[in-house]
Amino acid sequence: MQHKFTPESIQHQASVPYSNPEQLLSRQFPIFQWASNGKILSMKPSQYSGVTNIKISSVKSHVDIPKYFIDFPGPLIRGKTKPKTISTWLSNTVELINGDSAYDPNGKILWQLIAKKIELMDDKKMLPKLHEFSAKLFDPTDLLAFIQNSSYNLSQNSGMMTQQQMTGFKLDFEGLAQVLTYLRVGDHSTALDIALKNNDFSMAMVISSLMGKEKWTEVVDLYLKKEFQGSGPDSEFAVSLLSSIFQVFIGNGKSLVSDFSSNPSKTQWAIQNWNIVLAAILANGTSSTDSAATNSLLVGFLVDFGIFLYNKKEFLAASCCFILADIPLSENELLPESNVVFKSIGASNSLDSILLSEVYEFSFNANGAKFNGFISLIPSKITRSEVLLLQDEYSLASKCLDACSQVNKELPKTSALHIKYSYIIGKLKTQATDHSESWIGKPTLSGVWGTLDKSFNKLIGGD
Repeated sequence: MQHKFTPESIQHQASVPYSNPEQLLSRQFPIFQWASNGKILSMKPSQYSGVTNIKISSVKSHVDIPKYFIDFPGPLIRGKTKPKTISTWLSNTVELINGDSAYDPNGKILWQLIAKKIELMDDKKMLPKLHEFSAKLFDPTDLLAFIQNSSYNLSQNSGMMTQQQMTGFKLDFEGLAQVLTYLRVGDHSTALDIALKNNDFSMAMVISSLMGKEKWTEVVDLYLKKEFQGSGPDSEFAVSLLSSIFQVFIGNGKSLVSDFSSNPSKTQWAIQNWNIVLAAILANGTSSTDSAATNSLLVGFLVDFGIFLYNKKEFLAASCCFILADIPLSENELLPESNVVFKSIGASNSLDSILLSEVYEFSFNANGAKFNGFISLIPSKITRSEVLLLQDEYSLASKCLDACSQVNKELPKTSALHIKYSYIIGKLKTQATDHSESWIGKPTLSGVWGTLDKSFNKLIGGD
């Protein structure tokens, strides 16, 4: 008779004690312990002898820390650390990461944006413009290849389009008279319907501009769909991209993001092509004569689009938006009731996040205000110090802890966070100092001879 396994039977079996206690050896061991001196203790008893060996090994032999983490030129201090030094390190790191096929593509874009921000810090002429980051979001050579492919599709499908479709439509005299009549009495909707029925999109756009951004956007979408209809497999992509560009620059970016959120097909499109959308929009930000107004429109869109991506669990893509908008790292909500907090770049417990966040902090534009650093980065900087201690980098860890102390001074002295961070920093600082004294602090041969020389001089001089 075949036994039937049920959740109840499995639970019953789990509660039955082991008949052979030696079976516990395979479940309880090996024993593993982190030691305070940068060592690891491990023990695995043998089933064939009564002798048990305890192995002592260094953390370095078990924990694989990327070389670029150890080579990071931090702590980064404004006025002392040179941007060129960071740029050199970033260049080597980006090259290494780009060669890693397993690395998240959005993460690669993130590194390139940060590298560009540091590169532009050396340009003393002016503040960086957003369009300068476009090429880092999407490679222009890839975009040119896409355009050429789309042009080929258009030419291949040109036989499907009639000559009437290739030329613009225009209202006749009677139609124009009707439109003018309705406009005189303020009936915009009827005037617009007449223009659209006759496919006169030039007139339709003029009329819709009197009806607000939403209506104008609808007319633009209709026009784009008609123009690209039957032009190949990329026609929907072209319509969506052009529509996005137009909406942002007429100040309708918030509505665009709302469409991304509410329409499932647009949601998927925006997530898959977020970097192309941003690259195209930023690249078109150079033609406006009112750069301040354009920059305001772009920053508003970047924040809204970043929140959209964050809510869709695209955290690295969202970080790219917030970095471009120069949003400070903080434990506070980005916007009221948004439930979005931008306290670090990427996952705060990852090694790459620790580095990226500190470089972003260094590049952050504080608009002339006194700025010692982001308080939200104290935990990640402490983590970096701990990792450096495990790697026997005691001097560097001590410098990082000193930088943490400076930022910690920004907190009220009686606050729970200040007390907590002060305790942790002090404890790690003591650990770093003890190791420095026991190893680096040993007297050198030259120091010994120097001391003896002074003693002989005193002896000869009768002291």
